[in-house]
Amino acid sequence: MKSEKVAKGAVYLTVQSIIGYFFLFLFYMLIARIFNPTQVGQLSILLLVSSFFMLSNLSLQFILQKYIPKYVEDGRQNETGSIIRAALIILISVSTSFLIILVLFNAQLSIFVFGSTSETWPLVLILVASFFLNLSLFFGGAMLGYGMFKEIAIQNILNIGVSRILAISLAIMGLGLVAVATGWLIAAISAVLYSIFVLRHKFQLKEGFSIKKVLEFSLPVHVLSIILFIQGWVDIAILYALAIDLSDIGTYYLVASGVMVLSIFYIPISMVILPALASRYTQLGAKGMSPMAETYIRIVSKILIPLGFSFAALSSTAIEVAFGPQYTSGAIPFALLAATIIAPALVLLMVNIIQSIGDTKPLIIIGAASSITDIVLVTAFASSF
Repeated sequence: MKSEKVAKGAVYLTVQSIIGYFFLFLFYMLIARIFNPTQVGQLSILLLVSSFFMLSNLSLQFILQKYIPKYVEDGRQNETGSIIRAALIILISVSTSFLIILVLFNAQLSIFVFGSTSETWPLVLILVASFFLNLSLFFGGAMLGYGMFKEIAIQNILNIGVSRILAISLAIMGLGLVAVATGWLIAAISAVLYSIFVLRHKFQLKEGFSIKKVLEFSLPVHVLSIILFIQGWVDIAILYALAIDLSDIGTYYLVASGVMVLSIFYIPISMVILPALASRYTQLGAKGMSPMAETYIRIVSKILIPLGFSFAALSSTAIEVAFGPQYTSGAIPFALLAATIIAPALVLLMVNIIQSIGDTKPLIIIGAASSITDIVLVTAFASSF
């Protein structure tokens, strides 16, 4: 993949991230004022369920980002449909089965998650939305593989913008969690329809790519995705399991989400460089990836280190302005997360490099060690307070 195309793609995805994080930040600012802290805590649990369901995608989008550019570089673009077909069969089979099981037992799931059956409808809606989000993520992987950076930027903006605007509009009407789940569902369906439209000429689905080969690549990567899911949600899950008040969980969730606005400075670049690194590795080997990796480290370090410490120093003020004075008790976790924001940026680069090489098994060991450490530390600190 040419450097000019990579640079142009980074611009598209940076603009998309700016717009996307604007919608995200606006959503959290407004929802903090529409919902009380306890409802925000329930929202965090609902989105935890959504993220759990989305593990049924088996990280299949990454094999598209790996092999589609490789086939295109080798002049075998007509054969990329076989990769999409094999991966899509797996995705639909697994996600559909998972959805049917959870919907059939939604009452039990509601009792397990919320302690009553009062939130069954939000759960059903968010599960169906998550099914379509899996499809949207899959098609997004195909777009990245083909270098369709403008199209995936539009897809992401469409999904984030529609979901948040609808959720806020319906929440103002007093629909509570149903408002959020409905917004997510309509936006996810819209994103899938858009994706099918822009990829319609690429969908020359044919046999030829082994399902076994898809799983051999995707499952080790997916183990890492599971580990990242644990790391991303273990704090909320442990706080909930330890019977911490939902209002405190809501406060923590809001401030943790607020810090994520800083990821605008590294996620767009990381999305672009995975297919680019795979292409460089195919052509030049490991040495071909070094200049791109070094540039990434230099850029994110110069931006995130000073910005992260600035946010940490102004944590109380930032929280009060963004979410209101009732959430300033989350100043310490906000400061810690902001000051260390460079760490996930570097981890993401490491994951991209390993995926580009194609030997994804080391990710399991690395991720498992990190995840165990995370669980132990969160549990220890949460039990102390």
